[in-house]
Amino acid sequence: MSSRSGLTLALFVAAGLGSPHLAGSGCSVVRTSTSHNGRLLLLGTALTSQGVIDARILVNNGTIASVLPSHEHEHSGWADLVNDIDDHLTVVRCGPDAVISPGFINTHEHIEFSTVRPLADIGERVDHRHDWRVGLRGYTARPAPVNETAGTEQDATRWGELRHLLSGTTSIVGGQMVPGLVRNLDYADGLEQPLRSWLHECKDGEDDSAVVESDLAAQVATWDTFPLGDAQGIIRIGDCDYSTSMVDGAAVARMHRYLPHVAEGVDDAAVNEFKCLSNSSFDMVPLPPGAAASIHTQKERRDDTQLPADMAKADESTAQPPGHLKPPRPVTQTPGTSSDILGPNIGLVHALGVPVSDYPLLAAKGVSVIWSPRSNVFLYGKTLDIHALLDAGINVALGTDWLPSGSASMTREAVCARDISTIKPISKSTVATDAGTSLNEKQRGLQARTIWQMMTTNAAHVAGMDGKIGTLKAGAAADIIIVASSPTTPSKGRGLGDAGREASGGGDDESYYAKAIYAEPASVQLVLRGGTPLVIDTSLQDLVPASSLSSSRCEQIPYSSVVSKILCLGHASEEQEEEEWYHYRHAVETVAGKPMSYAQLIRDHHAAGVYPAFYPPGEIPEDEPSCVSTR
Repeated sequence: MSSRSGLTLALFVAAGLGSPHLAGSGCSVVRTSTSHNGRLLLLGTALTSQGVIDARILVNNGTIASVLPSHEHEHSGWADLVNDIDDHLTVVRCGPDAVISPGFINTHEHIEFSTVRPLADIGERVDHRHDWRVGLRGYTARPAPVNETAGTEQDATRWGELRHLLSGTTSIVGGQMVPGLVRNLDYADGLEQPLRSWLHECKDGEDDSAVVESDLAAQVATWDTFPLGDAQGIIRIGDCDYSTSMVDGAAVARMHRYLPHVAEGVDDAAVNEFKCLSNSSFDMVPLPPGAAASIHTQKERRDDTQLPADMAKADESTAQPPGHLKPPRPVTQTPGTSSDILGPNIGLVHALGVPVSDYPLLAAKGVSVIWSPRSNVFLYGKTLDIHALLDAGINVALGTDWLPSGSASMTREAVCARDISTIKPISKSTVATDAGTSLNEKQRGLQARTIWQMMTTNAAHVAGMDGKIGTLKAGAAADIIIVASSPTTPSKGRGLGDAGREASGGGDDESYYAKAIYAEPASVQLVLRGGTPLVIDTSLQDLVPASSLSSSRCEQIPYSSVVSKILCLGHASEEQEEEEWYHYRHAVETVAGKPMSYAQLIRDHHAAGVYPAFYPPGEIPEDEPSCVSTR
């Protein structure tokens, strides 16, 4: 045995790492580095695309350096890798009741509405998004203005990002952003490290100084809520005369990723939107020069003087927020004509009105679909045929949409995805489908592993970040969460626990995936973004330097009388502090010249009745919209 291999084994023995698991549930810091420099070894049950493994995950400089099954720690140079950094290595070992997963990726959220309480269920289900947005065709307009009690639109965005971070989401496509919380995959300056450095690296011998910010913006997702320029509430059937601000279809192919809201509805008007963006010969007659699109449907509003209450969504696509940078949205020079934007860089948001007969076309073009089942069901009474979508071979990612009609967290969206995908049995017999899947299998709903993929690897593909986030493999960013039932956290809750595992089809691996995707916030023990601990269970407080606990960098917040977490949202490594982007972030996240206190923000919002950042253990979010299909 080499001396270096012997040293590695000595390290394991000294830290008590001879067995892969900690006795009991939860996780524990079994070895602490005095430097707290982000060099971390995680031991426990890990969720990967290949399956569930007992793993040793080595994190170094914000990146996953190695992921190996526990019995292979002496394989492939792993001993040398550990010994290179073992003097500064912190070790966390997890018990059999804990799972280690990539952080979740939310590919559909209107984050600036995060302080708006969910809409009341008035029993009305509409046919198209403009029916509820502006009250078309005799339907009730459903206003959702930004909650002024909670501050500005930026304040609401910060609150929403905090809510998602606390429940295990580490990346988001949300239309708006604030720096320093989750990664913002639709903003160049919101990528956070190490993604920002990776995308900023020299190419083909190019001097780094020649790589300008606009080049970086071209490598993030372009988010478009109204690709047809119909924010005022325009519906068409038989032509594409929506507006003069329709997206330039020819330019879409050159985008890194384009994520447009398309066919959000269940009628012919929704199908028409898809035709105008998927068939260049559908309408070849442009609007007359200088003419505005016909907006005859405006006359059908109940209040023709009122603009749509969610008009802020239009700014998500067209406006450049001060101090931030996102890709430009090109406008067509031939408004009123259709185009074919379908391709592997496209992620259709909602796509509820896309006919099932066109699913093979989406698959052939490599198009992804971003699925928000709770919002679909609450507003339209149904969601898309998820089984047919998956059977067609289409990449599907999950998204929460927005708080007024969607889910408060990705984990609650996962519960809805499971429940709404369950087919009620027609008979006791098993009926085979064309894809070879039995009806009995579909009666159970989507498997937990399938939904987990929609929240991780599939979502990374949608955002054009394959292999960089959403995965536990060497070379990826160390965006990692640990979910466990700590000694002070209830192990079951409504829609969670054993019931969740049974609904997901059972099986050993399934129970592990289910534990992660159906977890409530109190069960999230650790959230790492780029290897930096941001949310830490009190049982893992040794991950936090004592100096940070006694300063404004880290704060403890109570989830209940028995559950608390530590937030280290002011913490940064020495390497980060040297970079200009971090100083900009630090300047933004201050109030009256002092670092922001998220603990105080949570207390203030609670006192003001603002929709909470997390829900208590064993409960579900307040006024959560229904996920029961009515059509």
